[in-house]
Amino acid sequence: MGSSGQKPRKPSHSKHLPKVGSKENREFELREKRKVDFGGWPIAIVAMLVVILAIAVIAIT
Repeated sequence: MGSSGQKPRKPSHSKHLPKVGSKENREFELREKRKVDFGGWPIAIVAMLVVILAIAVIAIT
């Protein structure tokens, strides 16, 4: 009846969150919001389409 085979009580991916209202908390929330709003594939796809459109307009004129 040892505990060596049991799961750890705390997940390894958990992290300490800053105290609510602190400067660190505001910075953390801003970073998370930027990730959600501006990160990922949609921005890259839109940027590529804009570049392709600009090249097409230059080639046509």
